[in-house]
Amino acid sequence: MLNFSPDKDWFSHGIPNFESFLLQFSGAPYNVLEIGSHEGRCAVWLLTNVLTHEESTLTCIDNNDCNTNQVLISNLKLAVNDSIKINLMQMNSVLALASLIKDKRKFNFIYIDGQHCGHTPLSDMIMSHEILDIGGILAIDDCGYIYTEEFGKFNVKECFDAFYSIYKQYYDILINDYQVWLIRRV
Repeated sequence: MLNFSPDKDWFSHGIPNFESFLLQFSGAPYNVLEIGSHEGRCAVWLLTNVLTHEESTLTCIDNNDCNTNQVLISNLKLAVNDSIKINLMQMNSVLALASLIKDKRKFNFIYIDGQHCGHTPLSDMIMSHEILDIGGILAIDDCGYIYTEEFGKFNVKECFDAFYSIYKQYYDILINDYQVWLIRRV
C-alpha cells in the first residue's frame, strides 16, 4: 500500500494540468525528470498514467531527509512497472542537473517542484533548459504561492520571471497560473 502523508498532498491540485498536457504520451517512450519528489505523489501518478511504455524513464532528484527518502523509495517500488527505468538522485538539484548535463541526457518533460527559496529555482530552470528536448514540456510548480521572509529574498514566481525574460524566445506558454507550463519551440 502506498504511504502518503494525508496532510502533505502538494500534488493533487495540479493533476488537471498533468492530464491535459501529458496523458497524450501514455504508451509511448517518454523520458521524465522530476526535481523535488518528496513522498513520490507526482512520480507515482506519472508511472501509473504516462510512463507505461517499456522504454520510458523517470529520473527523480530529491535532497530530503532520510525518513522522507525511505517513504519515496517505498512508494516508487510499489508503483513501478518492472520494465520502467527509475533513477533516484538523492542530492542537491544543482549537482544532479550538472551531472545530467555532463552525461548529455535529454528529457521530454521536466517538472520543477524542488527548493522554493533563494536562487535555487532559477538555477533549476536554467539548467533544465539545457536537457529539455525541443518539443518538450517544462512545468514549474508553486509560482502562485505567497511567500514569507523565511524563504529568502527570491521566490519561485520571481525566479520564473527572470528565467522567462531571458529564455522566452525558446518557449510558448501553455498555462501561466499557480503552475507554469511551457513547451520548448527551439
